[in-house]
Amino acid sequence: MTCGVPQGSILGPLLFLLYVNDLPNTSSLLTFHLFADDTNIYFCSKNLSHLETALNCELKSVAEWMKCNRLALSISKTNFILFHSSKLKPNH
Repeated sequence: MTCGVPQGSILGPLLFLLYVNDLPNTSSLLTFHLFADDTNIYFCSKNLSHLETALNCELKSVAEWMKCNRLALSISKTNFILFHSSKLKPNH
């Protein structure tokens, strides 16, 4: 094995966490919550166009980190959600 974590091993979960532990260092704007084999990424902005521009830029850094660490994003398991106040609609 040249990289990665062996699946099914006793140390697998710990080794995986160590492997992805520096992912949050890819961005100073994004907030990362790492779970067993899941990652949630958060970003907030009061302006929708700023949110889109900044998030796309930061996600390029995340994608580069993943490429360098030979990890792939599962597009079919990837989602996003936009939270906003019911009284305030997102500014475009």
